[in-house]
Amino acid sequence: MSRNGDNIRFFRAVRDISQENLATQLSKSQNWVQGIETGRIALTDEIMENIANYLAITKEDLERYPTNQHFVNSAMSGNYQ
Repeated sequence: MSRNGDNIRFFRAVRDISQENLATQLSKSQNWVQGIETGRIALTDEIMENIANYLAITKEDLERYPTNQHFVNSAMSGNYQ
């Protein structure tokens, strides 16, 4: 996984946005979003900016905040402990 991919997954989960919804917004496939989140697909500045805009955060937020896997797992399960 990549840190930026983890952060995208985290912010997406917190906002209750599915990979499919993000993919549709970006005119991409769900597999493409999965590839971004797992680090298989490289992120460009333009992609980061588009994702950040849809998630209502800044590109810098995606780069700056190192998410903790516990919080990612909690957000994905709906338990924000």
